[in-house]
Amino acid sequence: MSRTRQPLPWGLPHILLIILLTAVCWGIVLYIVHFTQLLSHLHDPTMEALGVTAALYLTLFLVILTVIGSTGGLSRLGFHFPGWRPLLIVLACIPAWYLLLAGTGYVAAILFNHGTSIPSNVTSIFGNKAPAHVGAIDIALAVLVVSILAPLVEETLFRGVLYQWLHSFAGTPAAVILSAALFGGAHFILLLTPVLFVMGCVLAVTFQVTKSLFASMLLHSVNNTVALLVLLMGLIR
Repeated sequence: MSRTRQPLPWGLPHILLIILLTAVCWGIVLYIVHFTQLLSHLHDPTMEALGVTAALYLTLFLVILTVIGSTGGLSRLGFHFPGWRPLLIVLACIPAWYLLLAGTGYVAAILFNHGTSIPSNVTSIFGNKAPAHVGAIDIALAVLVVSILAPLVEETLFRGVLYQWLHSFAGTPAAVILSAALFGGAHFILLLTPVLFVMGCVLAVTFQVTKSLFASMLLHSVNNTVALLVLLMGLIR
């Protein structure tokens, strides 16, 4: 006899509460950083920007855990190990992932950017800093933000919270499309939106198939890490 899956303990009010609390907390963080000049002693705009970004990601993650935790739904977010086989399958699909993204980026460049390739969203992570001035701490902070915090927090929000909520009443195809659209739009990079939308679709399908955030986080992290490595190799040259 099949077991009926219990309904999600969170809904739209909880999602709106996450958005509201995040906006308030981010305002507080930015106020503290700006008016107390908390990071000004670094004398490095890149390190300051990365430090603030890390703080904002951590704040959002804590808000999500607090709100979803209040519903008793932390175990439903998807933080469980799916097994080695699904993770190995995800890794094996990475070449196809890049072919898909490259094709999407190529079409988007032709349609929306006069044929000029669309840069990755990590392209400006080191600002205008000269390559010789990008040090080990800069790289470590970039890895923390781009390869660890971004996949952790974004997958928790867009796949763990939003996708599952959409899936609970709209079904798989609609939930994949809508969550991917929200994922793409939330980055506020208009030219990159088509690529981010396709990324969001694949990440949502990965989560749907494995029922694990670790699988979609792995794919997301590999993607971001490769983009960061490409940027660093360009700086070295």
